[in-house]
Amino acid sequence: MALLGLLLFLADPSRLLATLKRGDPAFAAAAALPFAALLLLEALRIAQVFEPYGLGGWTALRVTLTSAFFGSFTPGTLGGEAYKVYFAQRRVPGLARPIALTVLLRLTGMGATFALALVYFAVYPARIFDAWEQVHWGRPGRGVIAAAALLLVALLGIALASRRGRELVAEAGQGLREIRPSRLAGLFLVSLLNSATRIVYLYLLARTFAPGVFLPDLAPVAAASTLAGVLPVTLGGLGMQEGVLAAGLVLMGVPYPEAVAASLVNRGFLWAAAAAGWMTLAASRTE
Repeated sequence: MALLGLLLFLADPSRLLATLKRGDPAFAAAAALPFAALLLLEALRIAQVFEPYGLGGWTALRVTLTSAFFGSFTPGTLGGEAYKVYFAQRRVPGLARPIALTVLLRLTGMGATFALALVYFAVYPARIFDAWEQVHWGRPGRGVIAAAALLLVALLGIALASRRGRELVAEAGQGLREIRPSRLAGLFLVSLLNSATRIVYLYLLARTFAPGVFLPDLAPVAAASTLAGVLPVTLGGLGMQEGVLAAGLVLMGVPYPEAVAASLVNRGFLWAAAAAGWMTLAASRTE
């Protein structure tokens, strides 16, 4: 909450309020369609991954919404993942398999998001550096990029080499073996569609306040905000995700108040999904 408060303070509350009032409500309303599609696609992903548990379409959607509710109040949205494990082990006792499948679900989702970001960098290699210079952040040298990449690889290697990391890899491998190759390919395709829908959704949010947004530019922004949302730093990524999303939009040419306004509207959509999850949970007689 403190991070979110700092973000609002830096954006100048009075100017931010004026920006929110000037926004185009048609684009904000249009963003609701891909956001709803995101929930349905996530439910489809859950149904595919948890196929051994016999989740139907409505049950998968209920798990999606309830996970959004629990994820909003836990660091890195881990409460949502814990709920998936809880729900699955209630159907079939045992924790190892649902943990493995939940890890697989998160990895495929993030993998698809970063795959689209890599495609963007391959197609528009100069745009990210040009945008970086236009906001006067200075062009990062190749040495800095290489050092950052090596640091990221080293941290990932250390995490995977740890005992818990090896356990997660083993559990993910178990989950992979339990899913037919055709289902796994279908899961990744749906994950790609989910990630592409998220890019369109973020584009419409940005377009609500900034008319000159270039749709492909939202691919790396989506990847960065997704990563920020799952880091176990703040509850539900509150403040962290808004800051990264706003910074990404600024990097892509959106003025700062407009970028913060778009990130706040995004949080409103996330809380709406969490509220729907609470109502879904409250309506259940068994939980």
